Amino acid sequence: MDNQTPDNSPFLKPEIPNASSAELIGILSIVFTFFFTLAGLVLGIVAIVQARKAEETFNANPGMFNPYSLNKVKTGKTCGIIGVVLSGLIIVAAIILVVVLISVFAHYGTHSCH
Repeated sequence: MDNQTPDNSPFLKPEIPNASSAELIGILSIVFTFFFTLAGLVLGIVAIVQARKAEETFNANPGMFNPYSLNKVKTGKTCGIIGVVLSGLIIVAAIILVVVLISVFAHYGTHSCH
């Protein structure tokens, strides 16, 4: 077991910069994907970039930051990736739907059944 005193507790160290914002934006990217797909895509990319910067900051000096805030970074990055993938799938599905509808209307035209 570590010999930790209250002075060297990891909880007293500052959080990694951008850790909380990466987590929040990553979660929002998933939520926004279902309502505003492009916003979800953009937020997912921003979350991934912020998480990467936070990881670089932590890896440059790991003893300076609270190691538990690295979990927020990982959550933000994971949620950002999920948001980007979901947004991409929705955009591809929308494009396929438009192409199918255009081909159906081009084939059948505006003929009505009598």
